[in-house]
Amino acid sequence: MKSMMKSGVLMLLACGCMMAACDQDNGTTDGTTDTIAEPTADVTPDAEPEVVDEPVPDTTETYSVSGSTSRDVSTCPPLAGGVGTLCLSFRTSCTDAGTEVVAASVPSFDLAMFSTPADWTAADIPNGSYQLYAYLDDDESGCDGTLTSGDMFSGDGCVAVEVAGADVTGVTILFNNKQP
Repeated sequence: MKSMMKSGVLMLLACGCMMAACDQDNGTTDGTTDTIAEPTADVTPDAEPEVVDEPVPDTTETYSVSGSTSRDVSTCPPLAGGVGTLCLSFRTSCTDAGTEVVAASVPSFDLAMFSTPADWTAADIPNGSYQLYAYLDDDESGCDGTLTSGDMFSGDGCVAVEVAGADVTGVTILFNNKQP
C-alpha cells in the first residue's frame, strides 16, 4: 500500500511538472497564451554609483582685445632702443594692481619709431568692464606691475575697455610718460 501511495504521489508530481512546463512555453492547458515577465536586473539599494572622472569643460567664453600704442617722443625717449615687452593689465580699478583680472604681454614690442604706432592683441579676455593699464618694459625687467627706470606708460592712467560677448578692436594707448 505504501508503494502504491508513493507511486500515486510521484505521478501527481510528474503531471504537475508537465503542466508547469507547458505554462513556461506560453501555452496553457486551456489553449490560451500566457505572458511571461522578463527577469529584472538585481538592484541593490546599498550599491555605490559608478564614478567617472571626466573633467568639467570650461564654459567661460573669452575674446581678444586689440589696438595700437604709440609714444610721445618729447616725453618718452627710449632708454634701451624703444623695443621691449608691452605689459597689459586688465583691472577693475586703475589704481589698484590687486584688482587685476587678466594679464597679457607682447614680447619684442617695437616703439623705436616714434611716429609709427605699433599694433597689439591680447587673447583670452573674459566678458567684463576693465581698466586697461599698460606700459612698455623697455629694460626687460619683467611685467610684474612695477615700473622700473626707463619704462614708458600713459600719464593719463588707464583706458576703459568693455568686453561683452565679442572681440574688441581699436583700443588706443599713448605713452606720454617715462619712469625716471
